[in-house]
Amino acid sequence: MHRLEDVEALERRLREEVLTANLARTAVTSSDGKFQVLRVLDHGASSVVCEALDTKLKRRVALKLFPGLADDRLARGVKREAQDLAGVSHPNIVIVHDFDVLKLVPGEHRCFFVAMELGVPLKQWLEEATRSHEEILATFKRVGEGLAAIHGAGFVYRDFKPGNVVLVAGVPKIVDFGLALSAAAGGDARRARVGTPAFMSPEALAGQPQDARSDQFSFAAALWKALCGALPYDPKSDDPEQRRPLHAPKVPLPAPVLEALRRALDPVPDRRFPDMPALLAALPLTEPARRSSATGPAPALGIDVDSTTELVPVRRSTRRSVAPWLAFPAVGALSVGGVLTAMGFWDAPQAAEEEATASEELEMMESPAARPTTMDAECPDVDSVTGAWRFSATAEWAEQIVHLGKVGRYTLELTRDGSPCGLWVDLRKLGNDGIVYPQPRSDRQRVQLAWSRPFTGGFAGRFSPRKDGEATADHTYEFSFIVDRDRLYGDFHAEAASGKQRFSGVVRGARTTVQDAPTDDLPCTALCGARCLGAEATAECRQTCTADPWAEPTCPPPDPTATIGLPAKTGACRDARGFAGRWLVLARDRMSREQRAYEVELGAAGCDLVIASARDRERPDVPFEGKGRVDGSGLWQIELTSGRSARERVRHVWSLVGRDLAFGEFTARHGDEQLAAGVLAAYRRP
Repeated sequence: MHRLEDVEALERRLREEVLTANLARTAVTSSDGKFQVLRVLDHGASSVVCEALDTKLKRRVALKLFPGLADDRLARGVKREAQDLAGVSHPNIVIVHDFDVLKLVPGEHRCFFVAMELGVPLKQWLEEATRSHEEILATFKRVGEGLAAIHGAGFVYRDFKPGNVVLVAGVPKIVDFGLALSAAAGGDARRARVGTPAFMSPEALAGQPQDARSDQFSFAAALWKALCGALPYDPKSDDPEQRRPLHAPKVPLPAPVLEALRRALDPVPDRRFPDMPALLAALPLTEPARRSSATGPAPALGIDVDSTTELVPVRRSTRRSVAPWLAFPAVGALSVGGVLTAMGFWDAPQAAEEEATASEELEMMESPAARPTTMDAECPDVDSVTGAWRFSATAEWAEQIVHLGKVGRYTLELTRDGSPCGLWVDLRKLGNDGIVYPQPRSDRQRVQLAWSRPFTGGFAGRFSPRKDGEATADHTYEFSFIVDRDRLYGDFHAEAASGKQRFSGVVRGARTTVQDAPTDDLPCTALCGARCLGAEATAECRQTCTADPWAEPTCPPPDPTATIGLPAKTGACRDARGFAGRWLVLARDRMSREQRAYEVELGAAGCDLVIASARDRERPDVPFEGKGRVDGSGLWQIELTSGRSARERVRHVWSLVGRDLAFGEFTARHGDEQLAAGVLAAYRRP
């Protein structure tokens, strides 16, 4: 229904406008004020997906934006998708809240939209951690029930894959009815070759009629991949004959599961199960015995989009909740709750406190930073920032130690783009550290200059500098700049073309006419962007900078949706002396969003970290003991045990990367029971 270039252009412009609005403490909103765009997530073949706030109902939603208004066929298609989704009511099908036409400002984008529940991609959940077969089967059973409901309503889905399933408040749900087809559709429509080739049935690849058994094949293929890590056939081949014979599973599967999947993946539809309920009945699917993340939210930094749309998770309020940090079932005679209460890990909440938590979250959504303002409606003085600039970008944190501390050298040429607040930015990367590139890498982007009080202005952009003639860049950088007369400050986040090896840091620069290199302190807001883990934590830190823009920032606990690509252990080790000292460690549980703060003092003995002291700030009376080690890859890991008796022992594992600023992940276990898992931010203390 759409041209991909239109979708990509809309995404690019929205990203620029949201970044600019964040700098200016305003927002991108619909002209009627109903939706506020919080962030752009990604795009599919037909739409751009944003996380947005429904300002009337005070809830966050996934906002699918379809570019263009002149195409009646487009309007009919968007309307049909929304109505089809809304017309099939089932707990495992995403809920559509609204659809219509809107105009986003600033930018004057007129789009069709569909507003629906916001969730975590199943694909992301599968890849973020090692999942047991029990967890995977239990989750897929619920998804299969949603697919059966779609068939029961008279539709063939035609594009089942992990990317079209999200977890909403822990419940897996099917999204995206863009390719769904009524079972009563004519032969030509049923023969249309649509979907994601890797998961398509042989008859779909061959352009033959499709029915519910075609969806059954795709479901079984997705489940096989989730269990085994790979599809049972060559996913790169679109030859229907190559969907058989099936490869042997890469991991052992229970005989009933293997038998059921082989039947559902039969190339002849008549030899498959008669319907989805029959397949689900043949799979030995049971709910997990212990609390697991199978039906809970998982983090997502980015999303993988192939032919249709995926959604990413809602970000909760960062305010400190008075609800318990963790909640767990009973274990034997003594419940885990009793253990943690005795240890100080939680206090039982009162009803009034739960109500207070809800009101706090509502207040957070209504905070001044979340609402657009009318202050300084006109542009800053664009001419005051045009001209030639130079700057350095220093990596303060990196997933791969090779990037840590590197200093990139750049120039900027800022010129007007003809719009009131617009600038063309010609960025050139000259080299790293002492290395000067024979041929600089360059990129050109259009940005919007915004107010950034008390400074001259600010702008932000996403750049992929490359050599002339090269189609791809080695790295992509998200820069946020603040102009302070003849000085330039900011932060950056970078990742390699593979989407890994991320690193971040600070920017210092000046006009090329200024002789001395800038070495002075950085504004508070730039340090927030470089040091606080995740967009949510950065935004909260920047709110505290408004009173004193040159204050030392205080990072809140990390954004629970953030992910860290920890390096693999090498077997070698690294001198631990660089990690010794006093640390403040902030932990945030992914599931409950609750947070803890620990003060730890580390010593060093060769490659080993010695725990001189460790305490929970809220319960300093709870004893901790443990050990640590630094791997040759730069990964450092600390294992702590807390509790007063063997019966109360909780084992904490912290895995981090970074030296003076470190990010990572943690788990907390009581015996075999996982109590919590989440993200860490560690800051060296004086």
